[in-house]
Amino acid sequence: MAGRIRKYIGNDLPVKRNHGFTFIELVVVILVISIFAAVASPIFNSSGRYVGNAAVAVAYDITTARMDSMLGNRSLSVDFVSGSSRYLFGKGKARDLLDIGPRLSVVASGPLVFNSLGEPVGISARSIITVTDGTTSRDIFVEPYTGKVTLP
Repeated sequence: MAGRIRKYIGNDLPVKRNHGFTFIELVVVILVISIFAAVASPIFNSSGRYVGNAAVAVAYDITTARMDSMLGNRSLSVDFVSGSSRYLFGKGKARDLLDIGPRLSVVASGPLVFNSLGEPVGISARSIITVTDGTTSRDIFVEPYTGKVTLP
């Protein structure tokens, strides 16, 4: 009987003992942490963004060389050094992908040459140019005959 009397205080209310967190409190904390992690993860995984931006720049430069060859009625090329970050395109233009992001390089089988009609010379199958940073890569396709540049 004495034990029962000690458990009740005042108006017959049981004594509340705090020994830990409730299930609802734990769920709310986990939810808040997961929201912070989802918001912060793109900030820490920005390498794919650099590769995407560099691939767009390379595709734009290939298209520029193709258009300049048609406008100037002359052959122009895009000269890649496979595994390098620098390449030449058009008439004396150059780009260094390290200006866009770290560790970026271009992998290509050789130079792309466009004739005065904007057609790629010397390729009979789709040409693939890859932009990479060592972990993430993005392909650029140049179609034979038409020279259409696509970035899937």
